[in-house]
Amino acid sequence: MKGKELNNLVKTIDTLKIDAVPLSNELMIVDSAHVSMMVIRRVDRLPVFGVESERVIHLKNLLKLPDSEEFDVRVENGRFVLSNDDHVYSFNLVDEPYNQAKVPKMGNLHEVTVPAKRIQDAVKIIDGVNEHCVIDSDGHIVCMGAVTDAKIVWSRIGKCDEPFSVMFHFDYVKRISKVLVGDVKMELESDYPTVWTWCDGSYEYRYLLAPRIECE
Repeated sequence: MKGKELNNLVKTIDTLKIDAVPLSNELMIVDSAHVSMMVIRRVDRLPVFGVESERVIHLKNLLKLPDSEEFDVRVENGRFVLSNDDHVYSFNLVDEPYNQAKVPKMGNLHEVTVPAKRIQDAVKIIDGVNEHCVIDSDGHIVCMGAVTDAKIVWSRIGKCDEPFSVMFHFDYVKRISKVLVGDVKMELESDYPTVWTWCDGSYEYRYLLAPRIECE
């Protein structure tokens, strides 16, 4: 495992404000508010952290590793160990109950593939307008925007041949946008959770975000 892989993994998990996670083959984690969840798999199908254990690790204890260095990983004497010829990092594992999240069944959502930068640019444009944002399609163009009584700000992010409109808590969208890379497959439908899928070359991430249902 390269240091950069683990650093990016921890950074991405942190968008859910999750600390303790298991060393499992794949991760299915949900935030404390049950608004967002993430499914994480390694591209090479090895365990997410390179090794499996029934114990969990507190991510706040992990140190940032040198990006370019390669490490062997193992569980030894109740610790998660990364080592190479020059360095050894050893982190305590703990016995804590951990319930893996279950991915909810989803309907047939509309798919839009968007460069990560378009989403990030849209987030910058609408930041500070409203605590909620909207992703909307008129059956042709997909836009991300924010609306108040005084302001309307929209940014075009893609195309879709079906109409939909869904509202999300902006803070969640802003947090996840910071770790997006490459092309992001966005699956959306009115009043359904959105699913965003992307790959950083080492991991495939599948992020689910529940919509905010606007009160009448």
